[in-house]
Amino acid sequence: MTHDTLPAYADFARALYNVGILDDAWLDGRPRFRLQGVVLSWTQANALRHAAERVGAVYQELITLVWDHPAWLDNYFCLTPYQKLMWFAAQGRWHGIARADLFLCTDGRLQCCEVNSDTPSGEAEAVILNRLLAPYHGAVHDPNRRLPGAFWRMLVASHGARPPRTVGIVYPTELTDDLSMIVCIGNGSRRVGARSSSAHRTTCTPVKGA
Repeated sequence: MTHDTLPAYADFARALYNVGILDDAWLDGRPRFRLQGVVLSWTQANALRHAAERVGAVYQELITLVWDHPAWLDNYFCLTPYQKLMWFAAQGRWHGIARADLFLCTDGRLQCCEVNSDTPSGEAEAVILNRLLAPYHGAVHDPNRRLPGAFWRMLVASHGARPPRTVGIVYPTELTDDLSMIVCIGNGSRRVGARSSSAHRTTCTPVKGA
């Protein structure tokens, strides 16, 4: 594959805008994205997947320990009352969708610097860019093509195996990087017939008598 097989950046940006989710193809007047993707071997892809799964298992073990020792919330984590309220309301169910940041070191080891299960931005870039650019990369496998369906199945499972009729999205930050991910979730929910409503946490107010 050579750069000659890739679309012109202006054509790519136009196609990206037409999707209606990402509108920042340029950054300070320069192209934001590299059109030539990094193609991983099956061995590399499987190693990354297994590393992410193992890190997730470690997080789950930690969650179980903290749930069994609630005093740690004060003694070690020093959570505020509101943070503890959210913790007990979630009942330890931390993993709906998360992003593990993995690095391939020069000595061949894989290292994880962060697992973001709050608002794991980057979903839209990964899903949409792969969809638009995969045809220019020959016989490759897009690992994100099944993500929307997997996310919906997770929502159904969390709703007692009953498809929810309405999906409410409360996003915790004011970062514009998160908005594209929220649109992806909303669009995916509507695509399977559910209503979708989103709000920032600062717009949520108590209802009298509730």
